[in-house]
Amino acid sequence: LLTHHGGGPERNPSAARLAALLGNVTFLERPFHPTTLVSVASTALRGRRRQYETRAHLDEVEEAEARLRMALKAGRLGSWILDLATMELSCTERCKAIFGRAPDEPLTYAELRHSLPADDRAAMEEAVARAVATGADYEAEHRTLWPDGSSHWVEMRARVAHAVDGTVDRLIGVALDAT
Repeated sequence: LLTHHGGGPERNPSAARLAALLGNVTFLERPFHPTTLVSVASTALRGRRRQYETRAHLDEVEEAEARLRMALKAGRLGSWILDLATMELSCTERCKAIFGRAPDEPLTYAELRHSLPADDRAAMEEAVARAVATGADYEAEHRTLWPDGSSHWVEMRARVAHAVDGTVDRLIGVALDAT
């Protein structure tokens, strides 16, 4: 917007209200040099291009997430993340169901471990330790005892994820009822 002698938002309450209403706007105070106009227009065009590129990238991310959700659902897979610093387990409703839990029931890592028979638990803990130490994929198939007492087979696979500093900080994986 072109203004005349002090018409910008820093000195003019009406201009400030207009800037708030319009959003992405630049005020040019007259008189100005033509180079200033070219510079402002070029900057605005670059900003607009970045907005379109960002919007396209966000659309791609949303589409990829939707494909992943569909693949997990089609494969009857539950997904989970284990934070290695806190040993906090977060998992999807499907993952909880694989371990005999209702969607609104919590499933902690300790509860998951204790749902396994002792020999399967030791093998699972060894596989987790090996994956964390070596960066190798985690793969395990073991029995799990549901709260109702029934026994089921679960196949779990995961990959290690790294923090910004390069250290292993999470296991991100899927679980499948292999009964």
